[in-house]
Amino acid sequence: MHPVKHETFATESKVNIDPKGFHRHVDIYRTTDFGLYMARGADHPQFGYLESWLLPKLSLRVSIFHYRPGFERPQDFYIDIVEIKDIVENRDAIEIKLPTAENTAGEPFPEEESATTSTVFKVEPTWHTRDLYVDIVSLTGHPVEILDIDELAEATSQGLISADDAEHAIEATLRAVEGITRHNDDVLAWLRSLDMPISWADPESFTLSPPMES
Repeated sequence: MHPVKHETFATESKVNIDPKGFHRHVDIYRTTDFGLYMARGADHPQFGYLESWLLPKLSLRVSIFHYRPGFERPQDFYIDIVEIKDIVENRDAIEIKLPTAENTAGEPFPEEESATTSTVFKVEPTWHTRDLYVDIVSLTGHPVEILDIDELAEATSQGLISADDAEHAIEATLRAVEGITRHNDDVLAWLRSLDMPISWADPESFTLSPPMES
């Protein structure tokens, strides 16, 4: 049973730290009042570009995998049930000299004069996801497919996630399935009804990244 997968999205640095700890360059981050959009290349052998929306209020990550020729799958969207946190994280420490109590006039002070040293941190908006095991596969106009409920049960029994986490995952799954189904098996229509009009890149605007050499 694999442990909980964590992922980081550093929006100013344009870096996505994937569950294996690899730092992936991001082409586009876009923040809205309801979520975060990411678009980046991928060196996976089966797909070469990835787009994702993080939707904290729904505990969902909605993704499009742009597959390489011969690896296409009958799906429009892959939806992960996740816990999402949007925080400001410390990044680079910068040392600056500040006047001591004896020199507070704001004038330059001689080098030999004493001064205090303060460490100031640049801060960066950073999003984090914690995967809650359950996934949903959606092909517009067709009933959704729910995956990995068995993994959720096993992870809970092994103590990898709490019973509260498992309950939250089930609630998020049921909410998504009910909403998508009620909107004629259309993820985008359901999200528009919630004032979450997600959009995606024009496929002509990017190229697939080459696969990683084995």
